Amino acid sequence: MTDFSGVSGLTSVETELARQSVAQATLASVPRPHPQLPENTSNEVDTTPLTQEEEQGLNGAVEKLDQVIKPLSIGLNIQRIESLNRFYVELFDRETGEVIREIPARQIIQMQEHVRQIQGLMFDKFS
Repeated sequence: MTDFSGVSGLTSVETELARQSVAQATLASVPRPHPQLPENTSNEVDTTPLTQEEEQGLNGAVEKLDQVIKPLSIGLNIQRIESLNRFYVELFDRETGEVIREIPARQIIQMQEHVRQIQGLMFDKFS
């Protein structure tokens, strides 16, 4: 640590501020490690079908979630979109049937499907 006590004309507050400035400058000069991304960060979608065990586990989880939210008069509908290998969750009011929330939004799913179709057309055209 740097000693500023021998410098004339500095108040104790100025001395403390000078010490803090030196400490901050020292910390700023120390190199910080950059976070590493995982090696498999591709944008490809895993399209492998679910095994029977995975599907049974998923159905069990959906049933448990449905039981948990049943007292709230909210219904839960989970569907698997095979073409995207993604899940679509819909929360709805059990009394009126009105959809409360879609996760992801239906428009997002449609857009993803269109992008995959265009990618397929481009791949077919250029190969």
